[in-house]
Amino acid sequence: MAAMGAIEHAIRAEIATLAEPVRTSGLATVAIELARRLDGGPGNDSTVRLARELRQAITALQDCNPKIAGDVDAVLDRIAAPHLRHSSN
Repeated sequence: MAAMGAIEHAIRAEIATLAEPVRTSGLATVAIELARRLDGGPGNDSTVRLARELRQAITALQDCNPKIAGDVDAVLDRIAAPHLRHSSN
């Protein structure tokens, strides 16, 4: 089994905060698969598309369980717009 990437790890942590029916939903499974694909390093066009789909899946999960808030949006913003990244060094 391959090591879990950073995006999948973040998504799994976010999903873990949700109520049980939401955590085990098909939508949660889709979000994890999208994160896994992003960790795999698809091409630029695919990366933007996958990040958009992942954001939609997480938003839908949050709508099912509105008490959560996390850093997923910030991660996805960096993925979708890598030219806007900056270093704190």
